[in-house]
Amino acid sequence: MTRRERLEALLEGRPVDRTPACTYGMDRYSQPWAAKEPSYADILSYTDRYDHIFAYVGSYYASFGNSDVLRLAEPEMVDERTHTEGKATVREITVHGPRGPLTCSSRETDTTHTVWVTEHLVKADDDIAAFVELPLAPQAPSAEEIEARRGALGDRGVLEFQVPTALCLVCENMNYEDFMVRTLTALPELLAMLERCQELVEQWLSAALDNGAGPCFRLFGAEYAAPPMLPPRFFEEAVVGFDRRLAEIIHDHGGYARYHCHGPVRQILDHVLEMGMDLLDPCEAPPNGDITLHELAAIAGDDLILMGNIQLHDLETLGPEDVDRLVAEALDEVGGQCRHVLLPTASPIEVPLRKQTSDNFKQFLDSAWARG
Repeated sequence: MTRRERLEALLEGRPVDRTPACTYGMDRYSQPWAAKEPSYADILSYTDRYDHIFAYVGSYYASFGNSDVLRLAEPEMVDERTHTEGKATVREITVHGPRGPLTCSSRETDTTHTVWVTEHLVKADDDIAAFVELPLAPQAPSAEEIEARRGALGDRGVLEFQVPTALCLVCENMNYEDFMVRTLTALPELLAMLERCQELVEQWLSAALDNGAGPCFRLFGAEYAAPPMLPPRFFEEAVVGFDRRLAEIIHDHGGYARYHCHGPVRQILDHVLEMGMDLLDPCEAPPNGDITLHELAAIAGDDLILMGNIQLHDLETLGPEDVDRLVAEALDEVGGQCRHVLLPTASPIEVPLRKQTSDNFKQFLDSAWARG
């Protein structure tokens, strides 16, 4: 079996000859910046040969200016200014909407490849209505782009499209503490924003599917409301219906829905299964999560593929013997109870990449091939 064939068989519920291992985006197809960074050259060469790649398509951010779901129909409504502050690149955006200007800003550094939002688009309660009225026109990847990505990836794995949920779009465009307070003080306004964001996500997703997107779609955002962050009733009201609809759209086109949720998941597992999700990641064990991989596998059975659960921190700090032990323990915990993809809980974003981390990711793949 090629790596692509193995993943396709796993997704379809057919037998596979080993447990696949994926580095969670530690590849040149998911992280173009890493392909340009010399300290990543060695590990990317290794993942080219041994990683079962779920290659990202689309942004895994949901803040305005960083997500194609939140594109404006009229680009001239946006003013953007970029400047440097020390080793950081700062972006300042002003959106001239029907209710007046909305502003946001973010920064990126040369040593950490992530986007830090320093000012959110939605600040005051009145900004929620201003956001809802913005003439947004999601921009999905074209059929030509999708085919080019699929051709470049070849038999190394499968494409995976990044889909921010409505909840994620809401939470990443306002301060999270403000979001939590608004669940108590401005719930109708918050639900109106969720409804609008759901419309936008569905537009983006449907257009991507029409252009040939698939087979996998990673839905991210649930952790913002999963208990104990918020009460179970809020998750049921503001997440389950919306995310179930996304899974249905994906399934209607023959795709697979991967549900991403860091931290505790025990209280949402029934919802994950009820919504029809096909995969769950990263399945963090205690103390980061609240359920063991063994327990999760017993619940998942034939209904859910588990992806996990090696902590990135362990891959950054432990030795190769420890990594081999962690892989063996994860395989033993699942014990054939369900379908499984070995996966870290995240991938590195540091520059330069330390040799210890690179060597441990190699050991992770080596151990998976030897033991899986």
